[in-house]
Amino acid sequence: MFKKNLFYKIITVLTVPATLLILYTYVLGNNAAISASYSKPETRSEQSTSTFTPVSITDSVGNKVTVKKQIKRIVVSYYGCAEVLRSLSCAEKIVGVGETITDRHFYFPKLSALPSTGKTTVNEIERILKLNPDTVILRTQTGDIETRNRLLSVSPNLNIIQMDFYKTESHISEVARIAKLLNRTKEAETYLNFYKNVLKTISSKLKNIPDAQRPRVYLESTQNFKTGAPGSSWHGKILTAGGKNIYANEPVPLPIVTSENIISKNPDIIVKVGGWGIDDFGGYGVDSYSQMKHMKEKMMNRPAWDNIQAVKENRVWGPIQ
Repeated sequence: MFKKNLFYKIITVLTVPATLLILYTYVLGNNAAISASYSKPETRSEQSTSTFTPVSITDSVGNKVTVKKQIKRIVVSYYGCAEVLRSLSCAEKIVGVGETITDRHFYFPKLSALPSTGKTTVNEIERILKLNPDTVILRTQTGDIETRNRLLSVSPNLNIIQMDFYKTESHISEVARIAKLLNRTKEAETYLNFYKNVLKTISSKLKNIPDAQRPRVYLESTQNFKTGAPGSSWHGKILTAGGKNIYANEPVPLPIVTSENIISKNPDIIVKVGGWGIDDFGGYGVDSYSQMKHMKEKMMNRPAWDNIQAVKENRVWGPIQ
């Protein structure tokens, strides 16, 4: 029988790729093994400007990016990228951050204090350029493509890279590519070896569980009835954790569904996302669970939700950050 609590522990860890370290505590219970498997990367010297060799990659929307000078000043739009740069010992290069980083004071105690570029959209072009970056890292969404085009129209020599870092299916490739541009391939190898080993541990836990026994999952964003379908990061996390997404056939990545439709699909597990936006509580710095408990009770008490299997079995979890 599939252990549903294992699914929740895995999906919680997969919420942010850089926090996969926590999974060892859950699935192995061996702190010594954790310490042995991951060591702090060596401090490495940068290439001098006079000897710098141009480096090229293709980013995650298909743009070829060629870096002709050593990267020194980076604006980061999203927390997933900030986590990766910190893991690659490049946090000192970051000069500006988006609101998903400034809002996470506990998780990013230093980076959250840097100048904010807000949502890092086309409306914040002046705030971005005021920081005099040589590199801007954006996500792959349509709005970010518009931001990229506007930035290049004003500053054509700017390095603009579009990668997400928070999608399980592309995380490894994106880390390897950004590390190449930043001359951090050894650090990336150390981190990715660890990351791959954790994914291997998850797979080994799930390999003997037949599809029929895997739980059907409804994941809800901070916005009520907004969920994740193929193309979203949440869909990949549900699959990696051993679940089946009840909205796997939706045509858009982040559909808004109805309560009646959720009831009809009768999920085995319900996961609520929180920690930012309208549900700005929870996360690493929480001292009280009262707000989270209240949110869970509100969800379970939605009209007719007592007919859902997840509610009947008290398999409603969240908010996870």
